[in-house]
Amino acid sequence: MNHIIHWFIRNPIAANLLMALIFIGGVSTFGHVDKNFFPERIVNKVQIDVVYPGASPRQSEEQILNRIEDAIRDVNGIDKIESKALENGVSVTVDALADYNTQTLLNDIKAKVNALSELPSDAESPQIYEQQFRSMVISIAISGDISEAELKTLSEHLQRQLLEKAWIPIVELRQPRDYEVSIEVAASTLDEYDLSFTELAQILRRASLNVSAGDIQSVSGDIQIQARMQSYQGRDFANIPVISTATGGQVKLGDIATIKDGFIEDGLYSQFDGLPSLSLDIYVAENADILKTSAAAHNFIEEMQSQLPNGVSLSLWRDQSKEFRGRLNTLINNGFGGLILIFVILLLFLRPMLAFWVCSGIAISLLGAIWLLPTAGISLNMVSLFAFIMILGIVVDDAIIVGESVYSHHSKEGPGAASTYRGTASVSKPVIFAVITTMIFFIPFLNLPPEFAEPYNLGVVVLVALSFSLLDSLFILPAHLAHMKPETPSKNPVLSALEKLRHKVAQGLDYLTQSIYRPILLRCLHYRGITVATFIALFLIVSSLLFGGWLRSSFFPIVPLDLVEARFTLRDGTPFHQAEEFGKRVENAALQLKLDINKQYQKPFIGHIETAIYGETVRVSMELLNVEERPFDTERLKQQWLENSGSIALVRDYIIQSTLAPTAKPIELQISALDTQQLQQLSKKLEQRLAEMSGVYDIRSKLNEALPELRVHLKPMAETLGITAEDVIGQLRQGYYGEEVQRIPRAQEDVKVMLRYPQTERQQLAQLLEHKIRNNTGNDIPLDMVADLEFVDALKEIRHIDGLVATTITAEVEDGFNAKQITSSILTNDAVEWAAIFPGSKVRREGAQESQETFISELFQMGLLSIILIYGLFAIVFRSYWQPLLVLSAIPFGLMGAILGHILFGREISMFSILGVVAVAGVVVNDNLVMLDRINQLLAEKVEIQRAIIQGASDRFRPIILTSLTTFTGMMPIMLEGSIQARFLIPMVLSLAFGVLLATTVTLLFVPALTSIMMSLTKPHKNTETNNSIEVDTRTPS
Repeated sequence: MNHIIHWFIRNPIAANLLMALIFIGGVSTFGHVDKNFFPERIVNKVQIDVVYPGASPRQSEEQILNRIEDAIRDVNGIDKIESKALENGVSVTVDALADYNTQTLLNDIKAKVNALSELPSDAESPQIYEQQFRSMVISIAISGDISEAELKTLSEHLQRQLLEKAWIPIVELRQPRDYEVSIEVAASTLDEYDLSFTELAQILRRASLNVSAGDIQSVSGDIQIQARMQSYQGRDFANIPVISTATGGQVKLGDIATIKDGFIEDGLYSQFDGLPSLSLDIYVAENADILKTSAAAHNFIEEMQSQLPNGVSLSLWRDQSKEFRGRLNTLINNGFGGLILIFVILLLFLRPMLAFWVCSGIAISLLGAIWLLPTAGISLNMVSLFAFIMILGIVVDDAIIVGESVYSHHSKEGPGAASTYRGTASVSKPVIFAVITTMIFFIPFLNLPPEFAEPYNLGVVVLVALSFSLLDSLFILPAHLAHMKPETPSKNPVLSALEKLRHKVAQGLDYLTQSIYRPILLRCLHYRGITVATFIALFLIVSSLLFGGWLRSSFFPIVPLDLVEARFTLRDGTPFHQAEEFGKRVENAALQLKLDINKQYQKPFIGHIETAIYGETVRVSMELLNVEERPFDTERLKQQWLENSGSIALVRDYIIQSTLAPTAKPIELQISALDTQQLQQLSKKLEQRLAEMSGVYDIRSKLNEALPELRVHLKPMAETLGITAEDVIGQLRQGYYGEEVQRIPRAQEDVKVMLRYPQTERQQLAQLLEHKIRNNTGNDIPLDMVADLEFVDALKEIRHIDGLVATTITAEVEDGFNAKQITSSILTNDAVEWAAIFPGSKVRREGAQESQETFISELFQMGLLSIILIYGLFAIVFRSYWQPLLVLSAIPFGLMGAILGHILFGREISMFSILGVVAVAGVVVNDNLVMLDRINQLLAEKVEIQRAIIQGASDRFRPIILTSLTTFTGMMPIMLEGSIQARFLIPMVLSLAFGVLLATTVTLLFVPALTSIMMSLTKPHKNTETNNSIEVDTRTPS
């Protein structure tokens, strides 16, 4: 290594070319690197969807779900199988093992599922695909007072045009209703004409078709024979002859049926600012640049405005590029602010040219990391951008150590290549080991589960930047420092004043070292036991605030959004007209709030309002404008909105979200069992246990969300009447769900042609009781003669996890009660007892608590491995078992500093806070390393132990203060940033900045005292110690 250092010092052109290469690579890459709001996530999932029209969840489970699970259970590479049986089909999600090739798993699953021959004939072909990461960039609302059909036709036209634009890869039309031709025939009409649904469907299929009858191979050429009799519109079907009368007349379908050429019957209410609407959502996946995608969408809107029908408008909103650009500007501004502060700090300690070259190492590290971002598969996103700011104060540390050492040798020996080499070589190995230790602590970020993309992005950026920082500090920086001219008094008044200030700072630092720090250190060493005990006691007190639940915590930082979205889930079976009435009340309350607030403050603080009502879901979104100037509290706005919406008696559950953190219940427990009966019993026990616990309320189980189901049982005498179970259920299905006659191509979809009873008949139970079943001889038999009807409660959704039936129990927790402690108590006590009562059953966390537990567990394991690795590395370097413990002793106090930082700024502990604690662990050990290495050098020179500790600490006081000061200063702009754009970054900044700040005190006082104790214990009868320092050869290579 020293020969390479010396070679670069002797060949400054090589150093300059290397610096230019990094600079050009970084600058040229910046414009082409992917730009995304959130980091790209590795999904590693295979999805299987099967549509089974008209099937109940139980039927979907028995006929499809169980068979698919049995078929794929033994496929290699599967980590977890989670599936749902629903009305009209099943959904199966297969998680791949972390290191398994998802494409291989996809192919193996396709082979197994496609080989199934026993799936129901009326189920559609399984759709099997690999889930892909995608991120929404912007939404376009198409609104106007036009019909639903016109709105959908226009939306599909715009969708096709958008997909032709550059930088717009994915456009999804959100929740339109499917087209359908519904042919409704009353039961009395069928009886009158002696028709069955089967016969009528066959008549329609024979009349509506396109058929090729071959070719006429004439002398002049081939002529195709085609029958073009396909019906495409409702009016075409109405003209199909169904029956010929005795007089030679014809009864057409339109004479006996009501034909509706429109949409499926599922209700949909979609409004944007009070007008009917549909939305086009634009997504990006790979090779994304959300700034260019957003610009393309804006340009498209400008082009299309003049071509729209009268009364129709296009509105852009949910534009993620605005937040991206805002946060990018925030990060860049604060980054430059941090860089300038670091440079100013360095000017107070180092000569201007030396400070400049030290700071240039920051630019080299940042540009080098940007250069390699595409190679590492990392985009410029909110997390990676923050990583660049975070490393401002980290990457400069090794350059400071090298610069300080070279400056010291220049002062003693004079400038030049030889003194520069000796100054660099004397600290090269400590610098290398310091960078390696920091890297080791960031490596766990790369090995977390793939769903945690944020730590991975942070880790990659920091590791690459640290590599370039080491490259600069050992090869490029010394080459520049070697050619600095001797410092002479400047004639420039500014530089002269700066020089005087620097000398005063140096004198002040010497005074601080000798007159303040040294006496305090002597006293701490004299009372070394009390010093160590005091630090440990303070750590225990402060850490108890975190582990005792006194600090607020949220897995994700609580960052306000520019959108408030209310999502209501109504009671199962709620008729659509009631859902629509409730949804309109919520919508009107939002519209009124918009009028009132914008009028009150004479400024638009509430923008667009979008409403969507479908099934049992009501979703209303309210756009917030001028977020930084908002004069009202968002929580109060949410409360007022809910109060103005009126009664929520129809609501089963709701959430009003206004922050970046995903919404979740405080308690979410997943239970699984061998069968439904066992699951229901276990669910009741868990619900009872939660009800007994203080502070727990609103306990809900999805097993309690049942719908009434009418089950048909065939009577024994049915077979004697020539009727089978297939006859009964098949004919009931034809009348109520409908018989699919055929599918006709129209626009972008295949339109189903359905034959069924009129909607009024399908809504009456009495009509079902009067239903007649046609037997094999053509006679109609009353339903009650061949079947018994039974009302039962049936699950709306049947969930499986790894083959076990499963469900989720949720609960709310009152303020002052710890949800984590409640769930831990159940898992460690009650769950063990229940496992004995219900063999094979499981109870575990789900939702946010599960993610948090997985994240902390994985990070703890990898962090512990890092500590063990660093211990082993330093044990070899220092040739000691206990000295590495001194190096690592700063880590707990980094946590202590992080806690105090969060308390001081009133911030909650989040995932980014924990990442900051891990990051600070890799930084704070470096100061201990530098100090301990100097102490060992003095001991090797036969200096008495106590004097070696005092001298070593005093000698390293300046670089320790300087590195800690630059690290903390680099974080200050973002730490003090008051904008909403910076809030999700601040928890990690607080952990890093205050962790470093407190650990500096630990290094300067606690570590010397602990070193004195350890050395007196290990060598009580010796004043000297063998050479445990990091050996460095400073001889100039020949």
